[in-house]
Amino acid sequence: MVTRKYSRPVEWPSHHPYSYGSTAVQEEVIPGHDRPSRPVRPKKAVKGQNIQLRRVAFLVCLVLSLVFVNIVLNKLYFTHSQALIQLKSEEAKCLDENETLKIDVERLRSPERITSIAEKKLGMKTARSNIYVRE
Repeated sequence: MVTRKYSRPVEWPSHHPYSYGSTAVQEEVIPGHDRPSRPVRPKKAVKGQNIQLRRVAFLVCLVLSLVFVNIVLNKLYFTHSQALIQLKSEEAKCLDENETLKIDVERLRSPERITSIAEKKLGMKTARSNIYVRE
């Protein structure tokens, strides 16, 4: 026996002809045994003003979000610009220091300086003639 909510038990009708092998039963609709239904609310018709209001609200939200994104991107641009300026000034200082160090290296490499230090601090003297020893 088939039981369904809100319906009476199904009885096999005897007055129906043979259904060619189908054992499906068609239920009879009995007035008063219908499903209890909720009151159906009529759907509200969307007015033209409501659609216009939604479009305006969407556009306002879109514009505000674009302004916010613009502000954030400008802040990032400003921060990166300041960092770039600082790095360029640091690069200029390093290049100046590099030039100064190159000049110092050239001054310290000079043969006149090396001979003067050898003569004064180490007590060395320059040879007057080249002496070759052969064995």
